[in-house]
Amino acid sequence: MLKDAYFVITENIDKLSEMALNYQFNKSPQLKERLSKKQLEISLEDTKHHLNYLSEAVAYNDIDIFVNYAKWVKHLFENRNIPLIWFTNSLIAINHILTHEKEIEITSTFIEAAIEAIRKKDHLDTYIDTSTDIGQYTRKYTDYLLKADKQKASELINEMIDQGYTVEEIYLNVFTKSQYEIGLLWHTNEISVAVEHYCTAATQMIMSQLYPLIFSTPKEDKKVIVACTKNELHELGARMVADILELYGWQTYYIGAQSHYESVIETIREFQPDIIAISATISYHLSEVEELIEFIRVNQDFDDIKIIVGGRPFNENNDLFKRIGADGYAKDAIDAVALCEELLKK
Repeated sequence: MLKDAYFVITENIDKLSEMALNYQFNKSPQLKERLSKKQLEISLEDTKHHLNYLSEAVAYNDIDIFVNYAKWVKHLFENRNIPLIWFTNSLIAINHILTHEKEIEITSTFIEAAIEAIRKKDHLDTYIDTSTDIGQYTRKYTDYLLKADKQKASELINEMIDQGYTVEEIYLNVFTKSQYEIGLLWHTNEISVAVEHYCTAATQMIMSQLYPLIFSTPKEDKKVIVACTKNELHELGARMVADILELYGWQTYYIGAQSHYESVIETIREFQPDIIAISATISYHLSEVEELIEFIRVNQDFDDIKIIVGGRPFNENNDLFKRIGADGYAKDAIDAVALCEELLKK
Protein backbone atom coordinates (compact mmCIF):
# COMPACT_ATOMS: atom_id res chain seq x y z
CA MET A 1 0.00 0.00 0.00
CA LEU A 2 2.85 2.39 0.84
CA LYS A 3 4.59 1.71 -2.47
CA ASP A 4 1.25 2.21 -4.26
CA ALA A 5 0.93 5.62 -2.64
CA TYR A 6 4.49 6.43 -3.67
CA PHE A 7 3.80 5.63 -7.32
CA VAL A 8 0.52 7.56 -7.34
CA ILE A 9 2.32 10.65 -6.07
CA THR A 10 5.42 10.42 -8.27
CA GLU A 11 3.56 9.55 -11.46
CA ASN A 12 1.08 12.41 -11.01
CA ILE A 13 3.26 14.97 -9.29
CA ASP A 14 2.71 17.82 -11.77
CA LYS A 15 -1.04 17.40 -11.74
CA LEU A 16 -1.19 16.97 -7.95
CA SER A 17 0.91 20.11 -7.43
CA GLU A 18 -1.45 22.16 -9.56
CA MET A 19 -4.50 20.70 -7.84
CA ALA A 20 -3.11 21.45 -4.37
CA LEU A 21 -2.22 25.01 -5.34
CA ASN A 22 -5.65 25.60 -6.89
CA TYR A 23 -7.28 24.23 -3.74
CA GLN A 24 -5.43 26.89 -1.74
CA PHE A 25 -6.49 29.62 -4.16
CA ASN A 26 -10.12 28.50 -3.98
CA LYS A 27 -9.94 28.73 -0.21
CA SER A 28 -8.18 32.11 -0.32
CA PRO A 29 -8.88 33.86 -3.65
CA GLN A 30 -7.04 36.99 -2.49
CA LEU A 31 -3.82 34.98 -2.18
CA LYS A 32 -3.52 34.37 -5.91
CA GLU A 33 -4.11 38.05 -6.62
CA ARG A 34 -1.20 39.02 -4.35
CA LEU A 35 1.31 36.76 -6.10
CA SER A 36 3.29 37.72 -9.18
CA LYS A 37 3.79 35.32 -12.07
CA LYS A 38 7.26 34.44 -10.74
CA GLN A 39 5.89 33.85 -7.23
CA LEU A 40 3.23 31.55 -8.65
CA GLU A 41 5.91 29.53 -10.42
CA ILE A 42 7.91 29.29 -7.19
CA SER A 43 4.81 28.24 -5.25
CA LEU A 44 4.16 25.46 -7.74
CA GLU A 45 7.77 24.32 -7.56
CA ASP A 46 7.68 24.38 -3.75
CA THR A 47 4.54 22.22 -3.78
CA LYS A 48 6.36 19.69 -5.97
CA HIS A 49 9.22 19.62 -3.46
CA HIS A 50 6.75 18.93 -0.63
CA LEU A 51 5.28 16.05 -2.63
CA ASN A 52 8.71 14.67 -3.52
CA TYR A 53 9.75 14.46 0.12
CA LEU A 54 6.35 13.10 1.12
CA SER A 55 6.56 10.36 -1.51
CA GLU A 56 9.97 9.22 -0.24
CA ALA A 57 8.78 9.20 3.37
CA VAL A 58 5.74 7.14 2.39
CA ALA A 59 7.77 4.75 0.25
CA TYR A 60 10.01 3.84 3.19
CA ASN A 61 7.31 4.20 5.84
CA ASP A 62 9.48 6.74 7.65
CA ILE A 63 7.65 9.73 9.08
CA ASP A 64 10.93 11.30 10.23
CA ILE A 65 11.97 11.89 6.62
CA PHE A 66 9.01 14.19 6.11
CA VAL A 67 9.10 15.71 9.60
CA ASN A 68 12.79 16.63 9.22
CA TYR A 69 12.03 18.17 5.85
CA ALA A 70 9.15 20.16 7.36
CA LYS A 71 11.44 21.52 10.07
CA TRP A 72 13.99 22.49 7.42
CA VAL A 73 11.34 24.38 5.41
CA LYS A 74 10.03 26.00 8.58
CA HIS A 75 13.41 27.57 9.39
CA LEU A 76 13.93 28.52 5.75
CA PHE A 77 10.60 30.38 5.68
CA GLU A 78 11.14 32.04 9.05
CA ASN A 79 14.57 33.36 8.12
CA ARG A 80 13.31 34.71 4.82
CA ASN A 81 10.26 36.34 6.39
CA ILE A 82 7.88 34.13 4.43
CA PRO A 83 4.60 33.56 6.31
CA LEU A 84 4.74 30.06 7.78
CA ILE A 85 1.00 29.72 7.26
CA TRP A 86 1.71 29.40 3.53
CA PHE A 87 3.64 26.20 4.17
CA THR A 88 1.05 24.84 6.59
CA ASN A 89 -1.79 25.60 4.20
CA SER A 90 0.14 23.94 1.38
CA LEU A 91 0.44 20.74 3.43
CA ILE A 92 -3.27 20.88 4.29
CA ALA A 93 -4.10 21.30 0.60
CA ILE A 94 -1.86 18.37 -0.37
CA ASN A 95 -3.52 16.22 2.27
CA HIS A 96 -6.97 17.15 0.99
CA ILE A 97 -6.11 16.36 -2.62
CA LEU A 98 -4.47 13.03 -1.80
CA THR A 99 -7.20 11.81 0.54
CA HIS A 100 -10.25 13.07 -1.38
CA GLU A 101 -9.10 12.95 -4.99
CA LYS A 102 -6.72 9.99 -4.91
CA GLU A 103 -8.13 8.25 -1.80
CA ILE A 104 -4.70 7.83 -0.22
CA GLU A 105 -5.40 7.90 3.51
CA ILE A 106 -1.93 6.87 4.65
CA THR A 107 -0.41 10.26 3.81
CA SER A 108 -2.53 12.01 6.46
CA THR A 109 -0.40 10.52 9.25
CA PHE A 110 2.79 11.92 7.70
CA ILE A 111 1.33 15.36 7.03
CA GLU A 112 -0.24 15.69 10.47
CA ALA A 113 3.10 14.81 12.10
CA ALA A 114 4.85 17.43 9.95
CA ILE A 115 2.32 20.15 10.85
CA GLU A 116 2.69 19.31 14.54
CA ALA A 117 6.47 19.60 14.25
CA ILE A 118 6.14 22.98 12.51
CA ARG A 119 4.12 24.36 15.40
CA LYS A 120 6.71 23.42 18.01
CA LYS A 121 9.37 25.98 18.94
CA ASP A 122 12.95 24.97 18.24
CA HIS A 123 16.22 26.55 17.15
CA LEU A 124 19.26 25.75 15.05
CA ASP A 125 22.64 25.40 16.76
CA THR A 126 26.09 26.13 15.39
CA TYR A 127 28.15 23.17 14.21
CA ILE A 128 31.44 24.67 15.43
CA ASP A 129 32.56 24.10 19.02
CA THR A 130 35.14 26.78 19.77
CA SER A 131 35.86 25.35 23.23
CA THR A 132 38.35 23.00 21.57
CA ASP A 133 41.60 23.89 19.79
CA ILE A 134 40.51 22.29 16.53
CA GLY A 135 37.13 24.04 16.86
CA GLN A 136 38.94 27.38 16.98
CA TYR A 137 40.79 26.45 13.80
CA THR A 138 37.46 25.52 12.19
CA ARG A 139 36.03 28.90 13.21
CA LYS A 140 39.02 30.74 11.69
CA TYR A 141 38.88 28.65 8.53
CA THR A 142 35.17 29.33 8.08
CA ASP A 143 35.61 33.05 8.70
CA TYR A 144 38.37 33.24 6.09
CA LEU A 145 36.10 31.60 3.52
CA LEU A 146 33.23 33.94 4.38
CA LYS A 147 35.60 36.85 3.76
CA ALA A 148 36.53 35.30 0.39
CA ASP A 149 40.13 34.88 1.54
CA LYS A 150 40.91 31.35 0.38
CA GLN A 151 44.64 32.13 0.52
CA LYS A 152 44.57 32.53 4.30
CA ALA A 153 42.22 29.54 4.62
CA SER A 154 44.77 27.47 2.69
CA GLU A 155 47.66 28.73 4.82
CA LEU A 156 45.72 27.83 7.95
CA ILE A 157 45.38 24.21 6.80
CA ASN A 158 49.12 24.07 6.08
CA GLU A 159 49.74 25.44 9.56
CA MET A 160 47.59 22.67 11.06
CA ILE A 161 49.57 20.02 9.18
CA ASP A 162 52.83 21.55 10.45
CA GLN A 163 51.48 21.41 14.00
CA GLY A 164 50.74 17.71 13.73
CA TYR A 165 47.04 17.57 12.92
CA THR A 166 46.22 14.58 10.73
CA VAL A 167 44.46 14.66 7.39
CA GLU A 168 41.54 12.77 8.98
CA GLU A 169 41.18 15.38 11.74
CA ILE A 170 41.17 18.21 9.21
CA TYR A 171 38.66 16.48 6.94
CA LEU A 172 36.23 15.47 9.67
CA ASN A 173 36.46 18.56 11.85
CA VAL A 174 37.49 21.53 9.75
CA PHE A 175 36.19 20.78 6.26
CA THR A 176 33.03 18.90 7.26
CA LYS A 177 31.91 21.17 10.10
CA SER A 178 32.78 24.29 8.16
CA GLN A 179 30.57 23.11 5.29
CA TYR A 180 27.73 22.35 7.72
CA GLU A 181 28.10 25.80 9.26
CA ILE A 182 28.11 27.53 5.87
CA GLY A 183 25.01 25.57 4.87
CA LEU A 184 23.37 26.71 8.10
CA LEU A 185 24.23 30.35 7.36
CA TRP A 186 22.60 30.06 3.93
CA HIS A 187 19.58 28.35 5.50
CA THR A 188 19.18 31.19 8.01
CA ASN A 189 19.52 33.77 5.21
CA GLU A 190 22.78 35.19 6.55
CA ILE A 191 24.72 34.51 3.34
CA SER A 192 23.70 34.20 -0.30
CA VAL A 193 23.77 31.03 -2.35
CA ALA A 194 26.68 32.57 -4.29
CA VAL A 195 28.74 32.80 -1.09
CA GLU A 196 27.78 29.24 -0.18
CA HIS A 197 28.94 28.00 -3.60
CA TYR A 198 32.19 29.97 -3.32
CA CYS A 199 32.99 28.42 0.07
CA THR A 200 32.32 24.91 -1.24
CA ALA A 201 34.52 25.45 -4.30
CA ALA A 202 37.28 26.93 -2.13
CA THR A 203 37.20 23.92 0.21
CA GLN A 204 37.43 21.54 -2.76
CA MET A 205 40.48 23.44 -3.97
CA ILE A 206 42.11 23.46 -0.51
CA MET A 207 41.43 19.73 -0.10
CA SER A 208 43.52 19.15 -3.22
CA GLN A 209 46.61 20.61 -1.52
CA LEU A 210 46.52 17.60 0.83
CA TYR A 211 46.49 15.11 -2.04
CA PRO A 212 50.28 14.54 -1.98
CA LEU A 213 49.83 13.21 1.57
CA ILE A 214 46.74 11.18 0.64
CA PHE A 215 47.93 9.59 -2.60
CA SER A 216 51.46 8.85 -1.39
CA THR A 217 50.28 6.19 1.07
CA PRO A 218 50.97 2.56 -0.05
CA LYS A 219 47.94 1.00 -1.76
CA GLU A 220 46.70 -2.50 -1.00
CA ASP A 221 44.72 -5.00 -3.04
CA LYS A 222 41.33 -3.56 -2.08
CA LYS A 223 39.18 -1.44 -4.33
CA VAL A 224 36.19 0.85 -3.84
CA ILE A 225 34.00 2.88 -6.18
CA VAL A 226 32.44 6.05 -4.73
CA ALA A 227 29.38 7.41 -6.53
CA CYS A 228 26.34 9.62 -6.06
CA THR A 229 22.85 9.05 -7.47
CA LYS A 230 21.95 10.19 -10.97
CA ASN A 231 20.34 13.47 -9.82
CA GLU A 232 22.52 14.17 -6.78
CA LEU A 233 24.55 17.36 -7.23
CA HIS A 234 26.11 17.51 -3.74
CA GLU A 235 29.38 15.58 -4.00
CA LEU A 236 31.78 17.06 -1.45
CA GLY A 237 30.90 14.47 1.20
CA ALA A 238 31.44 11.63 -1.27
CA ARG A 239 34.75 13.18 -2.31
CA MET A 240 35.87 13.22 1.33
CA VAL A 241 34.98 9.55 1.74
CA ALA A 242 37.00 8.65 -1.36
CA ASP A 243 39.98 10.68 -0.15
CA ILE A 244 40.06 9.13 3.33
CA LEU A 245 39.70 5.61 1.90
CA GLU A 246 42.62 6.40 -0.40
CA LEU A 247 44.60 7.60 2.62
CA TYR A 248 43.99 4.24 4.30
CA GLY A 249 45.39 2.24 1.40
CA TRP A 250 42.30 1.66 -0.71
CA GLN A 251 42.42 1.99 -4.47
CA THR A 252 39.53 4.34 -5.18
CA TYR A 253 37.55 5.15 -8.29
CA TYR A 254 35.61 8.34 -7.67
CA ILE A 255 32.66 8.92 -10.01
CA GLY A 256 31.00 11.70 -8.03
CA ALA A 257 27.85 13.67 -8.77
CA GLN A 258 25.11 12.52 -11.15
CA SER A 259 26.38 8.96 -11.53
CA HIS A 260 24.18 7.38 -14.19
CA TYR A 261 23.45 3.69 -13.81
CA GLU A 262 25.02 2.57 -17.08
CA SER A 263 28.29 4.37 -16.36
CA VAL A 264 28.40 2.86 -12.86
CA ILE A 265 27.93 -0.65 -14.27
CA GLU A 266 30.61 -0.04 -16.89
CA THR A 267 33.00 1.21 -14.20
CA ILE A 268 32.31 -1.85 -12.04
CA ARG A 269 33.18 -4.17 -14.92
CA GLU A 270 36.42 -2.34 -15.62
CA PHE A 271 37.57 -1.59 -12.06
CA GLN A 272 36.35 -4.81 -10.34
CA PRO A 273 35.78 -3.23 -6.89
CA ASP A 274 35.27 -4.97 -3.57
CA ILE A 275 32.97 -2.22 -2.28
CA ILE A 276 30.66 0.36 -3.83
CA ALA A 277 29.87 3.45 -1.73
CA ILE A 278 26.80 5.47 -2.72
CA SER A 279 26.11 8.95 -1.35
CA ALA A 280 22.79 10.81 -1.13
CA THR A 281 22.37 14.20 0.52
CA ILE A 282 18.71 14.82 -0.28
CA SER A 283 15.96 12.55 1.05
CA TYR A 284 13.94 12.47 -2.14
CA HIS A 285 16.91 10.79 -3.85
CA LEU A 286 16.51 7.69 -1.67
CA SER A 287 14.50 5.87 -4.32
CA GLU A 288 17.35 6.55 -6.75
CA VAL A 289 19.80 4.94 -4.32
CA GLU A 290 17.54 1.89 -4.15
CA GLU A 291 17.21 1.79 -7.95
CA LEU A 292 20.98 1.96 -8.38
CA ILE A 293 21.48 -0.85 -5.85
CA GLU A 294 18.88 -2.98 -7.65
CA PHE A 295 20.56 -2.18 -10.97
CA ILE A 296 23.82 -3.54 -9.56
CA ARG A 297 22.31 -6.53 -7.75
CA VAL A 298 20.56 -8.00 -10.81
CA ASN A 299 23.96 -8.71 -12.35
CA GLN A 300 25.19 -12.06 -11.02
CA ASP A 301 28.80 -11.15 -11.83
CA PHE A 302 28.60 -8.59 -9.01
CA ASP A 303 27.32 -10.94 -6.29
CA ASP A 304 30.46 -10.65 -4.17
CA ILE A 305 30.50 -6.84 -4.22
CA LYS A 306 29.30 -5.15 -1.03
CA ILE A 307 27.36 -1.88 -1.17
CA ILE A 308 27.43 0.81 1.51
CA VAL A 309 25.56 4.11 1.69
CA GLY A 310 25.96 7.44 3.44
CA GLY A 311 24.65 10.99 3.60
CA ARG A 312 22.21 13.09 5.59
CA PRO A 313 19.09 10.86 5.17
CA PHE A 314 20.99 7.89 6.57
CA ASN A 315 22.45 9.93 9.44
CA GLU A 316 18.91 10.87 10.41
CA ASN A 317 17.79 7.23 10.38
CA ASN A 318 20.48 4.64 11.00
CA ASP A 319 18.29 1.68 9.93
CA LEU A 320 17.28 3.16 6.60
CA PHE A 321 20.10 1.43 4.70
CA LYS A 322 18.44 -1.96 5.32
CA ARG A 323 15.24 -0.90 3.56
CA ILE A 324 17.02 0.08 0.36
CA GLY A 325 19.10 -3.09 0.12
CA ALA A 326 22.53 -1.86 1.17
CA ASP A 327 25.00 -3.93 3.22
CA GLY A 328 25.83 -1.11 5.60
CA TYR A 329 25.82 2.60 6.37
CA ALA A 330 28.63 4.97 7.35
CA LYS A 331 28.04 8.20 9.23
CA ASP A 332 31.31 9.79 8.04
CA ALA A 333 34.52 9.07 6.16
CA ILE A 334 36.32 7.37 9.07
CA ASP A 335 33.28 5.21 9.73
CA ALA A 336 33.29 4.31 6.02
CA VAL A 337 36.87 3.04 6.30
CA ALA A 338 35.99 0.83 9.28
CA LEU A 339 32.86 -0.49 7.56
CA CYS A 340 34.69 -1.25 4.31
CA GLU A 341 37.41 -3.13 6.20
CA GLU A 342 34.78 -5.13 8.10
CA LEU A 343 32.85 -6.04 4.95
CA LEU A 344 36.05 -6.97 3.14
CA LYS A 345 36.89 -9.50 5.86
CA LYS A 346 33.44 -11.05 5.58
